[in-house]
Amino acid sequence: MTREEKIAKARELRAQGKRAREIAEAVDAPESTVRNWYLGGNCEGCGKPVDGGAGDASSKRCASCAARASAIWSRARIIERIQAWAARYGSPPTAYDWGPDRADRAGSPAASLVRERYEAGDWPAFSVVTHYFSSWNEAIRSAGFDPRRVGERGPDKLKVAA
Repeated sequence: MTREEKIAKARELRAQGKRAREIAEAVDAPESTVRNWYLGGNCEGCGKPVDGGAGDASSKRCASCAARASAIWSRARIIERIQAWAARYGSPPTAYDWGPDRADRAGSPAASLVRERYEAGDWPAFSVVTHYFSSWNEAIRSAGFDPRRVGERGPDKLKVAA
């Protein structure tokens, strides 16, 4: 059984109400590892399960997607993509634009448009931007734009290009 299969099986057994000890025996893994798997989510790049090895659900990408993402992005390329987004859509991207799962979780009626725009281009993920810049707003400023103020943010404030 591959690591991904073990994680999936452990989550399935947990959903059935099994205890960590039973699951650990079933997937041949230490109990502490099994508990980390409960905290994990799925890779935002490929959808494979990732564990919560950092003690929370902070692992957003599997190792292969994380390596691929860091290899293709740089501060300069991210700035160029922010500027390209603004040229295409009339304003710089929001955190929702480059993190469409965030719009889904917020229950936004615009979530499908957010995802459509994101998938229609070559845009870095929100997590990649904040890896290279100290904050989302720093990235937006570095690209030559003023960050949106609080009332101007969110997936329901989309500017739709004509």
